[in-house]
Amino acid sequence: LRAGRNGQRIEIFVNSRRAEGLSDDVFLCSESVRQVTLGEPTLQDPTVARQVIGEYQHYWTWRRGKDGGTLTANCLTAAYVEPQDAAMFSDALDQ
Repeated sequence: LRAGRNGQRIEIFVNSRRAEGLSDDVFLCSESVRQVTLGEPTLQDPTVARQVIGEYQHYWTWRRGKDGGTLTANCLTAAYVEPQDAAMFSDALDQ
């Protein structure tokens, strides 16, 4: 494997997991994840390694079919902006 231009290494941390049965036929589960992408220093800051942090969470809904032999799944992914992200404090979204 070779490193891509966006990162040399990716670390993934699972911060939490949760599961809950709503009924005999519906089951919910979620997983909160932090992804850290590490790369070479950039031209703008050649003394510091590049680091990009992403926070996201997956929510799954599992539903048993009426015949009892099938299972239907739905997955929703939510992505979060980090408070220390410079883009959060810019007016880029207002333009």
